[in-house]
Amino acid sequence: MNKTALSLSIAVFTAVAASLQAAEGVSKARTPSAKMSGTTGMQSEGDLEGVVRASRVIGSEVRNNEGEKLGKVEDIVLNTNGDILYTVVSYGGFVGIGEKQIAVPLQSFHTEMSGRTMILDISKESMKNVPTYDASKAETADPSWMTNMRDYFTRESSGYRSWNERSAQRAGMQEQQGAIRHASKIIGLDTHNQQNQNIGEVQDLVLDSNQGRILYALVEIEDIPDAEGKYVALPWSSIQVEPQGRVATINADNSTLQALAYDRDNMPNLSSRSFGERVYKQFNQQPYWTTYGFRGEGETPSMKPMKEKSKSGMPSRSMDKDMPEGQ
Repeated sequence: MNKTALSLSIAVFTAVAASLQAAEGVSKARTPSAKMSGTTGMQSEGDLEGVVRASRVIGSEVRNNEGEKLGKVEDIVLNTNGDILYTVVSYGGFVGIGEKQIAVPLQSFHTEMSGRTMILDISKESMKNVPTYDASKAETADPSWMTNMRDYFTRESSGYRSWNERSAQRAGMQEQQGAIRHASKIIGLDTHNQQNQNIGEVQDLVLDSNQGRILYALVEIEDIPDAEGKYVALPWSSIQVEPQGRVATINADNSTLQALAYDRDNMPNLSSRSFGERVYKQFNQQPYWTTYGFRGEGETPSMKPMKEKSKSGMPSRSMDKDMPEGQ
């Protein structure tokens, strides 16, 4: 083979290899997981699906199925009951200049396999036609604005997942009250008990993305004897954020928090139903997923009641244990 032929063969081989690598990248972007990644511990059969930390969603890159970059998740908006209303996504512009914001329902997203990118099944062109982000209406969760926003993504995004009807009705009632919270502002809040004594700081929120609810608030304990530096997962209903949003009050005594506290290096499986049952029981509450007629997407009636007594809910090693504090 002469030098010219050899050079030509190498060039063709290089081009084919580059083409295959690019195709593989697009293929990964087009193959999102069926539901949002948990990243909250090693899951087992019967665990809640779609459980994910708010800190893993906020700041995530948003791409469509073609791998095109659409924007970034800036925040998650919820009501006082802990129902997730929508996410705030920035798109367009250049290096932060000229960016626009839109509201996107959380149930419109999926994640790619690594769980680091949010997949929104919508074209760049359709992004331009998303209902205008009206701050005054968004900040009060105006019912008509919310309906228009959801209807748009129901039509335009084939990946839109309908939430449980009871969840949607509950969220709609709260929207009319106009009481909303931003996840980014809740994370980092100081926490006090009912006697106004310092407890610690909200480190994260754990989302049930399949039911559109806050599953837990994760709090790092600072001022409780024998529990300093430990973490505790609390039902959202046990926390009250002051109207000014400067501090959160925890409705629990020290003994309850001590009983639920765990070490950072001994992270429990936050998706575990049995773990959740134990946590909610400490607050004399029934887990919402055990309520009659209320079950997650894809769950069969036999999965609805939390009767998996064989699930111990014991701590499991996971990638979350390596997560930097406050992330």
